[in-house]
Amino acid sequence: MKLILVLFAAVTFLLPQSGSSKIYSPDLQESSLSWVGKKVTGEHSGSLKLKSGTLKFAGDQILSATFVIDMNSLAVADIKDKKYNKKLRDHLANDDFFSISDHPTAEFVLKEAKPDKDGQLQAFGDLTIKGEKHPINFPLEVERAGKSVRVKGKATVDRTKYGIKYKSGKFFQNLGDKVIYDNFEVSFNILATP
Repeated sequence: MKLILVLFAAVTFLLPQSGSSKIYSPDLQESSLSWVGKKVTGEHSGSLKLKSGTLKFAGDQILSATFVIDMNSLAVADIKDKKYNKKLRDHLANDDFFSISDHPTAEFVLKEAKPDKDGQLQAFGDLTIKGEKHPINFPLEVERAGKSVRVKGKATVDRTKYGIKYKSGKFFQNLGDKVIYDNFEVSFNILATP
């Protein structure tokens, strides 16, 4: 009986205690998001900015997080010509893609982060784009930086789940080399402070 009590006390001590969690906020200037979209004939890339967010930690363990992305901040990085840069940016902002005037923000809500069989931390949550919410998971890195934390990762997003079907080979035939691939990538590097 004494041994059981000792083991119970040890387990209780090691588990995150209620009230021991801490809330962190992203540093909006030091945090970055980038995107890459690919098509048969090449790819385009650019950036986005966070509008707001919160992260909840118990020690080094991330418990939950919410990130609101400012879709109006969407920028194209790979086209240097101002005219064609604006043309692509405007196209991504219209109803063929992200309908930014009607949906000025996107949101990711982290529900759980746990190691997989290889010990790699995996994030599980919901991503909302254009008012459509779908589950998503991706590898996640969490690093301590003094009193701050840095959260990094790369998510692959199937745009067609969010009603973005423009030149998708899944919905349109005979597009040839005009096909735009359904998946795009979003990489993030978020510095957060208590």
